[in-house]
Amino acid sequence: MRVLVVEDSRFTRNMVKKELTALIPDIEIELASDGREGLEKFNESSFDVVLSDLLMPNMQGEEMISKIRASDKRVMVIVLSADVQTAIKEELDQIGIDGFVNKPFNRDKALEIATLIKGASHVE
Repeated sequence: MRVLVVEDSRFTRNMVKKELTALIPDIEIELASDGREGLEKFNESSFDVVLSDLLMPNMQGEEMISKIRASDKRVMVIVLSADVQTAIKEELDQIGIDGFVNKPFNRDKALEIATLIKGASHVE
């Protein structure tokens, strides 16, 4: 299971990697610090899951997710963000996300994300 984590906060990136690695033994996590880097890494390799923040420098998460969806409709996309505006969630639903987890990130949120990821891996 390959997961791309796109998050501008180094602390949150590292915490996500640590928690998900502890919860999902066979997980491989690649990290990106903004939407542009995330899109580059996505285009260079294959991933089963993209976990992304929305508000980031260089390229916002929503734009990156839209570009990913244009080229790959099957990859699971989970948004991890503090931006919970209804209009934003509706736009993300139209783009086609598979899950939305509210920040701040903690152990409970890691369990929620791990459950989504594990559920997807059994469907295929």
